[in-house]
Amino acid sequence: MSSPHSRRRGAFTLIELLTVIAIIGILATIIIPVVGRVRETAMKSKSVSNLRQWGTALHLYAGENRNLLPLRGPADRPTWTQVSTDNDAARQAWYNALPPYVSERPLRDLATAGEQARLYADDTIHRDPRAEFTAARKAGNPCFSYTLNSQLHTSRSGGADLPSAIRHPITRFPNPANTVYLFETRSNPNDGTPAETADNQSGRAYGHSRHVSYRYNGRVSMIFLDGSVRTYPSAEIYTGNDVNNTIVFFSGID
Repeated sequence: MSSPHSRRRGAFTLIELLTVIAIIGILATIIIPVVGRVRETAMKSKSVSNLRQWGTALHLYAGENRNLLPLRGPADRPTWTQVSTDNDAARQAWYNALPPYVSERPLRDLATAGEQARLYADDTIHRDPRAEFTAARKAGNPCFSYTLNSQLHTSRSGGADLPSAIRHPITRFPNPANTVYLFETRSNPNDGTPAETADNQSGRAYGHSRHVSYRYNGRVSMIFLDGSVRTYPSAEIYTGNDVNNTIVFFSGID
């Protein structure tokens, strides 16, 4: 039979318990931020991988279509009906024409009521895993994590909007390596500069520098017409500055 003295030696004192709790707290403060950074890095890598796949699909498409780019689509915030309509504007829109080239489903395949949620739940090139859309936005038109550079359909010399139904060849752009094709776009009112707060201006099918995302620590990744993916400070792209001595052209055709 153990003595009262030995039983007391087998128990934890209050000081010992407090010490253990303090150590656990210190470890938590170290580990939790690290885990968060690792998770964010993984999501960023996935987003960059998605952009590379879009680039691969673009060049495969161009190779089969006389070096032409897909269309930008019928609207900057198309409805599900517009996305799935059986006409060239929808069929040749970038989000429908490109995915099959990398064994992905075109957006039109997700247009039925039972499939729409997969745009936000599935691991597809349509979705940046870090993008968060409001419930109201998801209840309406499809939301885009990546958006087309709308200025590809703009005259660089006159600034006029070019016909959206015309597919332009990559060769019409003077500097493909510095011409943005797709970029991570704002997904909610908080994902961007404070000057742009409208929810209906997020998740667009096409846009320009004012629609860049800030969700990766204030940086945005973009794919260029030559297939390269580069990352820049979002604020500098938003204001149109010359970033790292590399001019990023958002405007397109001479």
